Amino acid sequence: MTPHHHWFKSYTHFRTPVHLANNTVIYSAGVGNAVFESIVNGKPLRAVEFSQVLHVPDLRSNLLSCLYLACYKGITINISSHTMAFRQGRKTLFTASIDSSNLATLDGSTVTSEVALAVSTLLANLSLWHCCFFFLFYIINLLHGARSQSVVNYLQQVVYKVLRKKSLPSQTERYNCIRAEI
Repeated sequence: MTPHHHWFKSYTHFRTPVHLANNTVIYSAGVGNAVFESIVNGKPLRAVEFSQVLHVPDLRSNLLSCLYLACYKGITINISSHTMAFRQGRKTLFTASIDSSNLATLDGSTVTSEVALAVSTLLANLSLWHCCFFFLFYIINLLHGARSQSVVNYLQQVVYKVLRKKSLPSQTERYNCIRAEI
């Protein structure tokens, strides 16, 4: 649960009562997904997307249900005197630091809605590039002979080079692909 509306990547209006420890009831305004960029031992990890996050504007701070994560998401939580580690299998997803008043704070930062959308659509790894190139091959075959042969040939060379090297295109290659007006 969070009071921060701008953290949501996706959002649907949803009103439900939230019972607090002091026996008061406040209401959610919506539910959605939020993206969190975790930092473990000073190194950024892959972003984690929390689903079914309640937006509760009257809440004073964020609340994360460790029991929900353990029971329904298969996450193992290891707790020591100063740290909590949230793992799935052998992979650490994120950690939380515990302060002297036993308050745990996640290590990292939440991505705002504008950045979260960009993260979700970014072609960030080779397998996504691979899928993109299959579509690009389809387009190249459609355009073959219809447009400038040099543009088609250039795009084919970049695609073959990337698939052969199994690495992402260089910044120059990406720029040239963007410049090639198909």
